[in-house]
Amino acid sequence: DVDAQFTAIAEQVGGEEAMSEALAMQGMSVESYRESIALSLLQEGLVDKVTSDDESVSDAAVLEMMKMYFPDEVPADAETLEGLDPSLVDSVRSWLKQQAFSGWMDQYREQSAITVNDMPEGLPYDVDLSGYEMTTGNPAELMEYPDPADEPQDDKGAKE
Repeated sequence: DVDAQFTAIAEQVGGEEAMSEALAMQGMSVESYRESIALSLLQEGLVDKVTSDDESVSDAAVLEMMKMYFPDEVPADAETLEGLDPSLVDSVRSWLKQQAFSGWMDQYREQSAITVNDMPEGLPYDVDLSGYEMTTGNPAELMEYPDPADEPQDDKGAKE
């Protein structure tokens, strides 16, 4: 699967040599790109496996979502996905799969027994964390951001 996807992408950019050059320009090796393809395929396979029997990604659910968000693309009396734009159907199904997978993952985390062990002593990365408070919230929500009104203004007195 990795070989097939790599070859298909390489053909789109002008062959494997062009692909190697393009990757090198981005600071990436062919091997690391192939590893990222493999990881992506594994993730896609996991999402497919988890959502394969989920009603929220059924044809009926896709059609309902398309009628709701794309009324100009889907006749109100449509009962199947036949005749609808396949790329739009795939996009909506993919979005629904990601939503279903996210819900599954949240449930999986909630049911997991996670133990945070104490930091081992005497190692080079032994860091004293006693001055910090452990939180369970979203780090982005916990951060304090500066108020733009408090930022110094340039010489003209105007903000850019």
